Amino acid sequence: MLTNLAVAAAKILIIALAFMELARMDILVRLSVVAGALWLLILFVLTLIDQPMT
Repeated sequence: MLTNLAVAAAKILIIALAFMELARMDILVRLSVVAGALWLLILFVLTLIDQPMT
């Protein structure tokens, strides 16, 4: 499972840097992408924590 997550993270990084040209974007755009990814991670974690309780 950990290997699958690592592969998925690598794919996301390649897509963000190559196809979205995130490396050439302004710092504010990159900060927005990081903030959005962090918020999505928080929502996923909260969802996974809640599953055993229901």
